[in-house]
Parts: sequence; structure tokens; C-alpha cells
Amino acid sequence: MVKIFMVVLVLAAVFAVEAEDLKKSMIILTTREIKADSARLAEFIDEKESRGFDVLLATENEFGGDGLIGIEKALKIREWLKTIYKDYSFLLIIGDPASDRSGVPMFVTRPLHEYPEETNNGTPENVPVETDMLYADLTGNWDLNNNSVYGETGLDDGDGGIDFKAELITGRIPVYDNDVADLDKILALTIKYMNMEKTGISYRKRIIFPAGFYFFRGLSMTGDWDSAGLGEWAANTFLKDKDDIEIIRMYEAEGMQKSLYESNIALNKENLINEWSKGTGAVFWGGHTFYNRILRLVWDEDANSDDKASMSEISMPELFNQSDSGSLSGEFPGFLISPNCDAGVVKEKGNLTHSLLKTAVVGVMAATAPSTPSFMEWDCYECEFDKQGFGSDTAGIFTLKALFEGNYPAKALFDAKLDYGTDNSALTYANRMMFNWCGDPSLTINSSADDIEAEEPDDNEPDADIIDEEPGTDDQDDENNGKGSGCSATVF
Repeated sequence: MVKIFMVVLVLAAVFAVEAEDLKKSMIILTTREIKADSARLAEFIDEKESRGFDVLLATENEFGGDGLIGIEKALKIREWLKTIYKDYSFLLIIGDPASDRSGVPMFVTRPLHEYPEETNNGTPENVPVETDMLYADLTGNWDLNNNSVYGETGLDDGDGGIDFKAELITGRIPVYDNDVADLDKILALTIKYMNMEKTGISYRKRIIFPAGFYFFRGLSMTGDWDSAGLGEWAANTFLKDKDDIEIIRMYEAEGMQKSLYESNIALNKENLINEWSKGTGAVFWGGHTFYNRILRLVWDEDANSDDKASMSEISMPELFNQSDSGSLSGEFPGFLISPNCDAGVVKEKGNLTHSLLKTAVVGVMAATAPSTPSFMEWDCYECEFDKQGFGSDTAGIFTLKALFEGNYPAKALFDAKLDYGTDNSALTYANRMMFNWCGDPSLTINSSADDIEAEEPDDNEPDADIIDEEPGTDDQDDENNGKGSGCSATVF
């Protein structure tokens, strides 16, 4: 059992920083229009401050950039952040992420610049990768060769270049067309989550693993690739001794090749929505994701009896789409961890991440481009953790582990980007850039009304024992401090 001990030891070292060890300080970046028009932003800031956070709300009045769009505005914001970041731990971006509009744009990087522009065999392509990493890493030069193309593997790394060290733990709430009504829904759900009483958060001890196949033998692969293996690795390592955690396994039960792992519930849309509606700390899903949906892969028949799947023999039933988020009431908000392709593409409205932030989740880890896995053998529960690659699986596992240890999942994502991927390959760089955090990055699975700090007594106020209290004062105080407003948190 030496090997499994080494795995746990490595993982424990990475997540040694407890949630309370970071400074309670946050920069909120947004636009003047959003600041003026949002009905919930001031309330959200009040809630953070009531928990001891020092919050700086910044717009173009502070960082400049009037009349700028895209990369020009992004660079203006980044230069301003460099002047103040040392006093803060967290950055929450609230604005339009599109790189060609005037909100708070994501950076467009080219880590795969040496790959072909287009392929037809499923191999990586030179796609642009949108990222908020440049707002997090403020000390690295992401255009080291000064050609105005950012994040080029082999050209912008090295001494003085990209370093992936996050000075600010960064999250984003996307806003489109200055639609503050949607923003206010997201902020309201987040406030509800923060104000949930401890007695109402037991649902967060549930994890749902809806996991389908990525490929079958015959589809440009040598074997079957079942995403259920990733959840099973988690269940058999860092979750193994957590007896109070309920794991809901939803694996493929249809077709010629069913999952070899035991499943609680068959994998389909109806079952996923039903289980999600009961409440969960996290949904950790696997499948073929796009910006607005996730699909299963089912091998319906082996028509030519060659024991190899072909495209004519498979179907791709929909597991969840952005419209399905309306089926989730928001009564039990949690997190979504999506270690797959494209679920984090947020440049246009109607995406999965934005839709779920309004109705069901307060944090999302997802990618803005087609992702690739690392070199880790996930069917080996006793193997040493492979630090060579950083892939979609690495991002998901470390985020999930931190979440269910009560640490900041957003911080864990950035820590893993720094500590893993020692091969520094183009694919590793691309994965590090494309996986972003959406939602408030300072939330944990334990966030609750108990985080509200008692106000310092005012020396000029008379002693409490000589104040005549009106009947009902205690109830009124509870209403005023927001503890009765809502929805989620967790104790582990």
C-alpha cells in the first residue's frame, strides 16, 4: 500500500492551504453600466463585507479603457491590476467576456500555434483559446516575443514569460448586452447560497457522477474510453474514507458496450435532472460537451459483427442542454465540474455555464476549447500521481478534491495549473489556459450564514442591558442581517 500512500501525500501537499489562510479581500471588475443598473450588486458586496471581506469595486473610472474593446481594453485592465493586486487575494470579473466587445474581455491565446489550422481525424488543431488566466497571472509576460500574439508555447514561455502563478484567484460572471436582469439572478442565487443555515446544507454531501463514454474501440481509438473511470478514481482514493459523502453513480447502461463500473442509476437526461433537483454539492460529469449541451455516446448495434464501433452504429442522445437548466429550481445550489471540452465557452449568450449559474450552481469549472487528458492512469488507485501532463482530468480531480475538503475549488484549479504539467507541451499549455472558473471564486462548499462576522461594538453606544428591547426585535434582526434569506453551504 506504499503507492496509494504516496498519492495521498502528494495530493495533501498541494492542498495544504486551508480556505481561511487567504486574505479576505476581493476586487470586483465590472463596467459603469453594470454598476449603475444592477439591483443586486451592492447587496452582494454587503454580503461579502459582512463576512470580513475587503471589497474594491472597480469600473472604467478606476482602470480606464473608455472607448476601448477587445485586447486593448484587456491589456489596460491588466496593467491597472498590476498596481494593486498585492492587497487582494480574489478577483471577480462581471462583464461581457467576448474578445471583440467592450465588456471585460477574455484574452485570446494561441498555445497550439504549431498545430495545423484544421484536421479531419480528431487530432488537435490550432484553435484560439480564450482565457482569464492573464488577469490571474500578473507577473508573467504572455507576449514575450512581442509579436502581439499571446500565450504561444515555446515563444512566450521561459525566463520572464508565462509562469502560471496566480496572483489573484479569478472567477467570472458573464453578462451579455448589459442584461443586468440575468446578472441579478446569478447574484441572487449566490447570496442565497452564502446565507443558507448550517442546518440546511446536508444536501451538499452528495456528489453526482453522470458519466458516459468518450469513444468506443474502432472510433480512432484502440479501446473503449469510459469517463466513469475518473469518478471511480476519486471514489476509491480521496473520497474513500469519507463515510458521510453520498456518491450517486450514473453510468452508461445501454447499447453494445455498457459501463463496466457498477452504477446506482442509469445514465439519461430524466435521471440526471431528477437527481440534480434533490440537491448536490457537485455534479462532476463526463461526455461530449459543447457550449450549450452535453451528449452521451451509445453503441447501438454491431451491424457487421466486427466487434468495432463505427459512426453508422452509434447514437449521441442528449444528456443535458442549456434549456434544461430551467428545470432546476435553485433550491439547492452547488457546483458543476466539467472536465471535458467546450462547456466553458461563454463568449455568446445561451451557453451551459451562464444558464446554470442563473438556476442551479454558484461555481463552474469548464473549458473554453476542445480539451485533452493528461498521462495519468485512472484505473490504478495505487499509482503515483503523474505530474508530467496537465489535462481536463487533472483540472477536474484537483478541483473536486479541494471542494470536498472544504477548500477553495477555484484556488485548487489555479494551484494545479502551476504544479502539474511539467512537460510544458503545447497541449499542457492549452489545457492550463482553457480551464477557467465562473462564479464567485471565494465560495467553498461550507459557505453559509455562519460566515457572517459579529459587528464590533460601538463604544459610543449605551450598554445593551440598559436598552429597552421592543417585542419581536430578535426576529427583526434576523431579517436585517440576511440570515433568513436562503440557500446553501456545507459542513465536512
